[in-house]
Amino acid sequence: MNEILLCFKGQLQSLQHAVDGAGQLAEGIVKGLSSLNDGPKSILLVNRTEDNARAIADAVADERIEVHAWNALRSVIADAHVTIFAAEVTEPLVTGDDLGKGFTLLIDLGMPRCVDVSVDAKPGVRRLDITHLETVVQATLAERHAELVAAEGIVALEIDKYLE
Repeated sequence: MNEILLCFKGQLQSLQHAVDGAGQLAEGIVKGLSSLNDGPKSILLVNRTEDNARAIADAVADERIEVHAWNALRSVIADAHVTIFAAEVTEPLVTGDDLGKGFTLLIDLGMPRCVDVSVDAKPGVRRLDITHLETVVQATLAERHAELVAAEGIVALEIDKYLE
């Protein structure tokens, strides 16, 4: 979620987000997007089984959620500024040929990948996958560890002062 916020500098209210998938991960993503105070303009939800997507929409109960049929996936991606893929696939769902012009952020949480690396060659397209996100997590953990070391030093100093 922070990666989205950084890419769009907090201007989510005017953006359309799409989520492909209807499992637990997709549901968590939809709930997370829905809960943002300045959240997206709309959340376009697509799944191979439309009833599963509708069940998520009903459970989250946010009027910004629009459920779309599977055959609308490419047009949904074309309309969205951010598309998050949280589906299990056997081959990529999206290639560079599937994308139009304009900026789009594609976040691929699928294993194997839902988004083919060929999209990286498209101007205005930013693709993040689990590898990218793992790098962000590792950097965040390193920052937290550095803060922990600093905090331990402060505590040790204060204990020494108290014991004097």
